[in-house]
Amino acid sequence: MSACRFCLTGVILLSLAPMATAQERPRVDCHGDPLPPGAIGRLGTTRLRHGPLTTEIAFLADGKTLASLDVGPVAGVSLFDRTTGKERDRFRLVSNVSPWATFSPNRELVAWWDGNRLAVYDLASGKRLHEIVLRFDDDARILDRPFCFSGDGRLLVTVNGDGTHADVWEAGSGRKLRKLDLAAETPITGNLIPSPDGKRLAIWGRNGSSGVWDLVSGKTLYAFPMDSPAISPLGLPSSKFPVFAPDGQTLATTGKDGWPVVLGDAATGKQLHIAGQDEIAYNLAFSPDGKTLAIAVANGIIRLWDVGRRKESCTLHGPPDFAAACLSFSRDGRTLAPVFNTLDSGIRVQLWRLPAGKELGHIALPKAAECTGWTLSDDGTTLACIGRNMIHV
Repeated sequence: MSACRFCLTGVILLSLAPMATAQERPRVDCHGDPLPPGAIGRLGTTRLRHGPLTTEIAFLADGKTLASLDVGPVAGVSLFDRTTGKERDRFRLVSNVSPWATFSPNRELVAWWDGNRLAVYDLASGKRLHEIVLRFDDDARILDRPFCFSGDGRLLVTVNGDGTHADVWEAGSGRKLRKLDLAAETPITGNLIPSPDGKRLAIWGRNGSSGVWDLVSGKTLYAFPMDSPAISPLGLPSSKFPVFAPDGQTLATTGKDGWPVVLGDAATGKQLHIAGQDEIAYNLAFSPDGKTLAIAVANGIIRLWDVGRRKESCTLHGPPDFAAACLSFSRDGRTLAPVFNTLDSGIRVQLWRLPAGKELGHIALPKAAECTGWTLSDDGTTLACIGRNMIHV
C-alpha cells in the first residue's frame, strides 16, 4: 500500500513539473519580444517605436544600426537593429524639451540645445562629452537653428546672441578654435549650411541674402547686405536653395523665384554656368562624386545635370502634378530616391538606378503614416521614414 502511494505521488509531481515551468516562462509576442505581466498577446509590435517628437533618423556608419532622435518630454536617442527593428539601446538627453537637436554628418555625435546650453553626446555610448553656453535675448533675431556641425562632423559652429560673430569649436572636445566675424548687415535669421568637406559655411537668409565663410581661416569669402538690390556674387539679384558639392568647391543655388539654377565657385562666388531649363526648381542635390546635380521641377520631373559637360544627361519622371519634396542619393551614388508627398495619396518614394536612370520601383506609404522625415542607407538598399510613433523601413 505504501509503495502504491509513493508511486502515485511521484506521478503527480512529474505531471505538475511542466506546468510550473510553463508558468515561469515569460510570454512573448509573435516577434519573440516579451509581453507585460498578465498580457496574453500584442496587436502590432514594439519594434521601431519612437517618441512623439522624433525629428531625425540616421543609419550609423556600421551599416547595422538605425538611430532616432526624439526631442519630446522624454528626450533621447534610440538605437535599433537595422534588420530586425529591435531596440538595442536607448539613452536620455537633457530633460528640457527642445526642437534644436541634430546628428553630426559622420553619425558619431549628437548635439542638443535647450535655449541656454548646447550639449554634445557620443552617439554610440550615450556619454555626454561637453557643454557650450549658448543664450539669446528674448528679442534677438536668431537663426532657425543657431548651431551646426561642419560637413565632416569634426567642427561645431555656434552663432552668438546678437549675431555679430560665430564661434568654431572642436566637436568632440569642445575646445574653441576661432571666431568668425559676421558683417553687421549679414542676416541673423536664416539657415546655417556647411560644405560637406568641412571647410566652408554658408549663412543663408530667408530673404535671399547670404554669406560664405572659411571655417579653417575664419575669413569671410564673400557676403552681401540684407536689403541690397545689387547683383550677388553668383550673378543673381538674390538666391535660395544653396547646395554645396561634396568637395566644397562648387555651390548650386537658384534665383529668388526658384529659377534659374546657377552653379558658382564656392570660394569666390563667381558664376560658372546656368544649369537646367527655364523652370522653377523645388529641390537640388549633388551626387556623392559631385559629377551630377539632380534638379526637382514640377510634374514629378527630375533632371540630372552633368556638371562637367554642362548639359542634361537624363530626365526622370515621377508622379505627375507633384514635385519631389526630398532628393536622396545613396552614398555610392548608384541610387536616387526622391520623396513625393502626393497629399491625398500619401508618400511615394521612387527609386532609380544611375547613371542609366533605370526605374527600380517605388515605395508607397499611406497618408495615415504621417511621414515627416527620410534617410537612405549607405548602400542604397534600405529607406527609413519617420512616421507617427513608428519608423517605417
